[in-house]
Amino acid sequence: MVQAPRPLVLPGRGGRRLPLGLLWLLGLGVGPGCSDQVDETRLLGLLQLPLTAYCTAQVVGIGGVPTETDYLPHVVNCENGGAGFEALKAQAVAARSFLYYKMASAGSIRDGQSDQVYSCGREPGDQHRRAVEETSGQFLSYRNTLLCAFYVAGAIPSTEDCVAAAGDRDPTGTEGWVTYNWGRSGSDVIQTRLGWVNAGNYANRGCQSQNGANCLSQRGRGYVDILHFYYGMDIELQTAEGACVGEPDCRGDEDCADGDVCNGGERCVGGTCQAGAPLDCRDEEDCTTDGCDRAAGCRFAPVGDGTPCGGGGSCRGGVCQPPAPDSGVDPDSGTDPDSGTDPDSGTDPDLGLADGGGGGADVHPADSGTAHDLGGEDAGAGRDAGPGGPARRSELIRGAGCRLVATSAPTPASAVGLLLLGLLLGWGWRRRAGPG
Repeated sequence: MVQAPRPLVLPGRGGRRLPLGLLWLLGLGVGPGCSDQVDETRLLGLLQLPLTAYCTAQVVGIGGVPTETDYLPHVVNCENGGAGFEALKAQAVAARSFLYYKMASAGSIRDGQSDQVYSCGREPGDQHRRAVEETSGQFLSYRNTLLCAFYVAGAIPSTEDCVAAAGDRDPTGTEGWVTYNWGRSGSDVIQTRLGWVNAGNYANRGCQSQNGANCLSQRGRGYVDILHFYYGMDIELQTAEGACVGEPDCRGDEDCADGDVCNGGERCVGGTCQAGAPLDCRDEEDCTTDGCDRAAGCRFAPVGDGTPCGGGGSCRGGVCQPPAPDSGVDPDSGTDPDSGTDPDSGTDPDLGLADGGGGGADVHPADSGTAHDLGGEDAGAGRDAGPGGPARRSELIRGAGCRLVATSAPTPASAVGLLLLGLLLGWGWRRRAGPG
């Protein structure tokens, strides 16, 4: 659980309660000893870089305390000890920046709510010591001036972006001091009213929310991002020099390069190497295999031609080609419906005849072995009289192949005429032949 700071009552502000971590640069009386505090207007331009590390923190009422191995681990634990690890690292940098500011301006720092809490009855854990070690000697500056890094408890954000919304719980009533400066720089940075609000006051670059920092840590944000989130994009993370500060991991970006462009360009921030953003080597193409070369970066190799791709197409040369338009030809049967002729059977589908004599016909000229009539009438082999239907005969027509042609069925009247004709012919033959 995030440790909420204990509050401080400010006279003349209607009893408004401020959390520990509230810095003294208010221009207001804050209880005993405030008369010996230094007016921040006299500090502008006073603290210049590079800065020699303050390896001993002079704590009022206690004396000298080793900064990196004792003072800061206790402050991180007492101020925001239950937060996520990246929030603990952000707390260590803010607390060190404030300590340096007080040591440079007043020569000492108070143990309590008016400055920072060093004594809270709890010993720091491994995570608190590690947060200090991993940010050894790091502090914030702006335009070569040491930052007075304000921080308060703030509201407990309910939002995904960790910017507290109206109605979010604010147990200490301190959300009004918090500044959200992600994406801001220069004169666009919002200064906090905890300090002297003036564009020339480079020491005041806003105020961090401890609850908000924990929210960002839980969302996977690193401590450098957390610091930019509250103090602006143009603050610099510096590393002091001194015997108590570990040898920095790097002094420039070139010290961090690992020779692999695929995992992004590494940067040296405050003496510590920060990982870059990995390359996104997805081209969203079906016909390539995505990959990354350590030296050359993203590579997209074409897949084999004929590989199926979106919309029923196929890959060719690494590009998805659409399917060919329907030609109307069945490659298995060889049938071309546009010609009206089946080249395998010679059947004319317009007459309702298909392979096997479909469409009501019981004679297939090509398959049945019937003779084709070349113009004259075949005595019967080429004829077909289906039940109740007209007789048909087969003909071979030049340029069109075999066809069945319907013939007229005899009518009753023509049958009578043929009978009479036969009788007359017979009668006439008997007369010429004579009696007998």
